[in-house]
Amino acid sequence: MAISKISATELATVADANTLVSTYSASGTTIERGETFTLPSAGTTAVSNGALRLEALKGDCTITNNGNSTLTNVSGVNGTVIMRSGASEFPAFVRNSSLGSTTSPPRESFVGNIIQIVTNSPQIGKVERSVDSFGEIDSGLRTTITPKFATSTLLLEINFHHGGSNSDSSALIKFYDYTNSADVNLVTNGGLRNPCHAHIRQKDHDSNDGDQITMRTTVSAGSTIARTYTLYERSNQTSTVVKRYFLSNSDAERLGAIRPCFTITEITT
Repeated sequence: MAISKISATELATVADANTLVSTYSASGTTIERGETFTLPSAGTTAVSNGALRLEALKGDCTITNNGNSTLTNVSGVNGTVIMRSGASEFPAFVRNSSLGSTTSPPRESFVGNIIQIVTNSPQIGKVERSVDSFGEIDSGLRTTITPKFATSTLLLEINFHHGGSNSDSSALIKFYDYTNSADVNLVTNGGLRNPCHAHIRQKDHDSNDGDQITMRTTVSAGSTIARTYTLYERSNQTSTVVKRYFLSNSDAERLGAIRPCFTITEITT
């Protein structure tokens, strides 16, 4: 293994568990690539006046405590264990020079981490709508998530097939909070335009015209109470024009049938 560059602030020691010695009095030590470091028996200092750095680049690093060992900072202030994965570092603080009270920031404390993903990809069949008011496309799209943290952001994403019947009629589609009967993160500066998450106008060839639609939006979790989201649609016209979802109009080998996929991702913010 290679020895990292020694600087005034850090001495990196790269070795396997069999060659690591029990005491370090320099500015710190680095363990990387899945190695295991075992702290010595009670009363022995593992790292003095510096940082124990775990570089988990290609595997997990393990610290084993054989008794009441301590990580001691000679100056009397708290020591630091730095955990690293790739280019990101985050500290696990050693409180009161005692390994027994070491704490590591939980995953949810880091902005942008994914907490959970909920996916719903139902086999619904052909759905037709021709209503000039918002309503649910199909109950099979209802997808429920229970946020882990009220401060999280929920990313709503859906992919589905839409057919506009070769018409100049628009389809307006939006995510909808079914549990709370509420819209989700719609614009408020559109004037007379109808707020939605997708505006589709399709006039190509015949009743089997089809597009694959992807929609996204975000909403604050606000609480850890379960809620269900679904998809609402309005066929925006003065005359009846059928909009079709998930399957083509005709049942023919040359045409498509597509499962929708609704995904909700909880992300720390």
